[in-house]
Amino acid sequence: MPIKDLINENHEFELSKIEKSYGSKSPYPQSCQLDVSSFDSYIALVSYSDSLICDYEYFDLLFETDSVDYSLNLKGWCRETIDIKIKERNVLIYTNEILYKQRSGKRYMTFSNKDLRSILEKDLNNNGEEKWLSESERKLLIFYNQVDPSLDLMKSRVIDLMETYSEISPDSSLLKVYLFDKLIK
Repeated sequence: MPIKDLINENHEFELSKIEKSYGSKSPYPQSCQLDVSSFDSYIALVSYSDSLICDYEYFDLLFETDSVDYSLNLKGWCRETIDIKIKERNVLIYTNEILYKQRSGKRYMTFSNKDLRSILEKDLNNNGEEKWLSESERKLLIFYNQVDPSLDLMKSRVIDLMETYSEISPDSSLLKVYLFDKLIK
């Protein structure tokens, strides 16, 4: 049964089978499943998930393709209740066809999205050696943003990110993706 046939008006539903699943599963009984195709734009998806984050904490984004259905578990931060400090070396920003990595005290280094595989390989396999790369696979956070409101664009980019990550890492449950709608300059 297609994902869109299972969704209700609250964008919540139970799905018995997802063929490929990425990101750690929610340890909490209450999580929210969001079918990407039920939204009309990337901004609408981000706005809706932001409005629920203090209630649910975890989201499963569901992507339907012709051949495979994907699920990506997202962890969000309730801005009202949490104060988080993240080392810049553990962050990879993916936005506007560009990847950003910040070196300590320096400007962001930019890479083409064609460099996604090589940057992920470096970050995931660094084990704390290079000071500007992620300390470990468990600490790597990927912040995703796009200016274009197209969900098809978001879907193709995020599926590519999930597939690339799983080809590099033996444990796709470590993938941590955060959606945001602020432009990085």
